[in-house]
Amino acid sequence: MYFSYFGNADLKRRKIDAVLLPQSFDLRPPSAYGLGPGTYVISATMLQGVYGEVNGPWRPSLERAYVELTAEMQRFQAANTDRPALDRFIAQEGAEIWKQRIRAYDWLRFARLCAWLRPREPHDRVTPGLLVFELTATDLTAALTGPPAELRDDEAIKGTRDLASERLDFRK
Repeated sequence: MYFSYFGNADLKRRKIDAVLLPQSFDLRPPSAYGLGPGTYVISATMLQGVYGEVNGPWRPSLERAYVELTAEMQRFQAANTDRPALDRFIAQEGAEIWKQRIRAYDWLRFARLCAWLRPREPHDRVTPGLLVFELTATDLTAALTGPPAELRDDEAIKGTRDLASERLDFRK
């Protein structure tokens, strides 16, 4: 199960065994985890992109940043064949840069997934605002690598960070 919600409760305390996706109070350490078929429980607030590091609808600037970071994450995963090779790979640009890239990729991938899920009816609801989606491998491929489900004007939302433009600063 994959889980994203607007809150900060400890899911383990509630005996919920889930991979935590980005959430409003995101205290997770950067981690290059994969997404697989399964149950995705996402709060309506997170699904709409109201809070977090990527806000609002999916736009061309986010798509460009996502495509670029996807290629970089594929390079990262290819280097992840053994620990010494990975350490050398990370040392080339620095661990902090890779932490930022992994975190940005995590948020962008989640935002793209949410853009794909928004027009769909959830399979179930835990509460009125906690939506359940059952995703197959085909669904995930469509959501993460297919044509964007939505592509709105390329204007940042006033008062929010634009992760897509900040992405360009990671190489400094």
